[in-house]
Amino acid sequence: MRMNRALILVVAVSVAVAANAAAEQAEAAPSIAALQASAKAHPDDGAAQYSLGLALQKAGKHAEAINAFSRAIKLNFQAGAAELRAAQSQVALGDRAEALKRVVALAESLPLAFAPTLKAVGGIPQLTADPQFQAALAGAQAKRYPCRTRVESHQFDFWLGDWTVTDPKGAPLGVSSITRDHEGCIVRESWVGGFGGKGTSVNFYDPASKQWHQVWTDDNGTITNYVGELRGGAMAFHAEGFGDADGVHHQRTLVFTPNADGSVEQVFQDSDDGKNWKTLFDGHYVHTKP
Repeated sequence: MRMNRALILVVAVSVAVAANAAAEQAEAAPSIAALQASAKAHPDDGAAQYSLGLALQKAGKHAEAINAFSRAIKLNFQAGAAELRAAQSQVALGDRAEALKRVVALAESLPLAFAPTLKAVGGIPQLTADPQFQAALAGAQAKRYPCRTRVESHQFDFWLGDWTVTDPKGAPLGVSSITRDHEGCIVRESWVGGFGGKGTSVNFYDPASKQWHQVWTDDNGTITNYVGELRGGAMAFHAEGFGDADGVHHQRTLVFTPNADGSVEQVFQDSDDGKNWKTLFDGHYVHTKP
């Protein structure tokens, strides 16, 4: 009997706590009537219109929600999100054509923000498989991440991978890992030499100058800025202006040549007159994993 009373007491307390929490939540969330009053009293307040739209949409009053979101759009308050939420309500009302029209227009006008905003509002699952929706999303993504599809940004892809490096006689020189970063905009090199020295280069294609650039640095503090291009199937870089210890103006070249067997040859040369060149490094890159 004591256990039954205890159980009854626990249940009663739980119900009271739940009821209190629900009451607090209801009190904390403004009612639709209050939001409508605020939106009417402040017609130029985009936040008030947007908040009303959210409440109406949550309540299933989609036609009214679309009107509220439209006012927020005109006031330029979270216009992208308001467009997508209006599209969500249009889908809920069965008007897929108008929803698609909104989505396509937004993807074209705000391509950089389209995908993140779509994710932030929870997407529009009912449209995901539609070819128009997919084309709009793909077009926006191509503009947001141009290096993914830009042909020139892939010209150095033959150097990607993990490599062991040897000299022309097969003696080990070191290991290198080449990766693509930042949605394909950067080719990053991490080098460890046979005697423990380390170096890194960042390589990227600049569409403005239509050239490749490489910035190299190592644990000796050496910094070299190269400019290059794909020439005859090989990536050829050039740099000049080095005031070495001898005080002589030097030029340097880096040429990466892909071979038919998947290996890569890198030749690094130096000159103090631009005519006579000395090879400082001749490395044969072979994938550590086929």
